[in-house]
Formats: sequence, structure tokens, C-alpha cells
Amino acid sequence: MHMLNGSCHCGNVSIELTLTGAPEHYAPRACDCDFCTKHGASYLSDPNGSLIISVAEQEQLQTYRQGSKIADMLICCTCGDGRATW
Repeated sequence: MHMLNGSCHCGNVSIELTLTGAPEHYAPRACDCDFCTKHGASYLSDPNGSLIISVAEQEQLQTYRQGSKIADMLICCTCGDGRATW
């Protein structure tokens, strides 16, 4: 198991990603919607991995539903970051 940690710029939103393989063995895919393009987002799948999202100040968190409305994006209202930095 390989663990990666990340957070928004101010640290209000943090993530712990556990992958079953080494990170370099994955091929992240980029979404071409406006939100993901603006934020440089990409995604990967690992059916046996896990993701834990922690929020220090819930009132400083906003969700944004984009495109086909099948995903909610988390945005920190303190720093405006909508992605996790590794």
C-alpha cells in the first residue's frame, strides 16, 4: 500500500489517499470540463484503494456541482483552492 497526503493551500481541507500500487504505475486521466480544466484536475481509479477527506472548518467549505451533475467539487472558501496539492 502507498499513502499520499495533500491539502488545499491553507490546510483546511486535507486528504489521505491510499493506493494499492506505486503512484508512478497509474495513468491519471484529465477531465475536460471547465472546472477541471481551470483547476488542472485529473483522476484515477483504484478499486482497492481508499480516500479520506478531512475538513477542519466545515463552514469554510463549499461544494460545486459541474457538468453532468454526477460529481461534487469541494472548494475551500478560505484559500479558494478546489484541488489537493501533493
